[in-house]
Amino acid sequence: MKKLTLIQKTVLIVVIVLFCGVYFGFTKYSEKNYAKNVKEATTQMIVVSTVSQLVTDYYSNIWRNAIYKEKTWSDYTSPYYCKDFNRALVIAKEDQSIVSFLKEMNNKVDTVEILMKDLNNPSSKNIELHTDMVDLYLSTKEFAKLANNPEGSLQSFNQRTGDLTSKISTLVEKIKLRQ
Repeated sequence: MKKLTLIQKTVLIVVIVLFCGVYFGFTKYSEKNYAKNVKEATTQMIVVSTVSQLVTDYYSNIWRNAIYKEKTWSDYTSPYYCKDFNRALVIAKEDQSIVSFLKEMNNKVDTVEILMKDLNNPSSKNIELHTDMVDLYLSTKEFAKLANNPEGSLQSFNQRTGDLTSKISTLVEKIKLRQ
């Protein structure tokens, strides 16, 4: 085997050092970029969850008032006056402020979906964080779905929204701790 000359050895060492520098620099950049995307996706999911909570609480109040014939149901100036709860919910969903909230929320869901695709290849260090992010994403999408299309009975609807609120809060705290 041919011996390497001093110049060849020097070039080889420089190439190895450059390769290591680029590799570790890229890894450090990837970790920072991953952390930035986690933070942005989490923030967007918190916004989606907050809007979902506001909208589902609004639906729950309208629904309860219509069933139990309280407040706006018995106020003849209300658009919900003497409506059954299904009709009252349809009217509530057509309210321009709710339509506006839902449009903005759905845009945020689309943004989160793009951000989540960027988080698909976590380093071994971020596997648990990624799992929590996926759980948060799925819970947030389910909450947004309830805000877009309330379903079930009033009791099951309130139970689901309460469970999702609790689960999302727990996941957000876990994610903050893992960052």
